[in-house]
Amino acid sequence: MTIAILKVKIDTLEKQLLAISSLNDICPQSINSGNHAVNLESCAELLDHLVEPAMYQVEAVRMMLADIAKRLEGQTHSEVITCS
Repeated sequence: MTIAILKVKIDTLEKQLLAISSLNDICPQSINSGNHAVNLESCAELLDHLVEPAMYQVEAVRMMLADIAKRLEGQTHSEVITCS
């Protein structure tokens, strides 16, 4: 797991969250404007479809960061031992 892979995962997560945010804005605006062309059930299904993968992406990023932190901590300890 590298920083490059982490960057790709974060970029993917950002795109998913932007899609969720946009849809979350569109549905209430349509209702408030009286435009009943937007089906709330479809909005809810689409939001559900977008939220679940985003949550998995958050967990993957969290795990990668924990792994990177462990490796950096291990390097720090071995550098201290080497320098002593």
